[in-house]
Order: sequence, then C-alpha cells, then structure tokens
Amino acid sequence: MHLDRIAALTAQIDEVMTKIKEIGSASRDARILRSMPGIGPIGAMAIEALAPPMGTFKSGRNFAAWLGLIPRQAGLGKDVKDGSA
Repeated sequence: MHLDRIAALTAQIDEVMTKIKEIGSASRDARILRSMPGIGPIGAMAIEALAPPMGTFKSGRNFAAWLGLIPRQAGLGKDVKDGSA
C-alpha cells in the first residue's frame, strides 16, 4: 500500500517538474537564471515569479543583497585615505 502511494506521488512530482521545465524554457529570464551555478528550474521560476524585474537592480551584488545572501551595502563607497577605518 505504501509503495503504491510512493509510486503515485513520484509520478505526480515528475509531471509537475515537466511542466516547470516547459514553462521555464519559454521564459528568457528563467533560462538566464538557470545558467547560474546552484539555480535550477524551480529556483529560476520562483525568482522570476517573486523578485522585482532584474532591471531594478544596479548589479548582481544588489540582487544578492535583496535575496539576503550578502549584507546590504550601507557605506558611501568612498575610499579611506588616512588609513583609519
């Protein structure tokens, strides 16, 4: 009984993954996102669905900060000339 349920769930998961791959292949942004290391079809579709348009971000670092992967940039971006930090 349990093995039959596992087989049915596996088939459903395979169907959903096929649909995600089809939809992701039709999307230019999802294809670009999937080219990044660690981003698969599900991650690419989630980012495309939930994140603001990529043009919103000035750089990849700003996008990574939006995701919470790196600290937000809070400095002014000026070099310290006197050596004290």
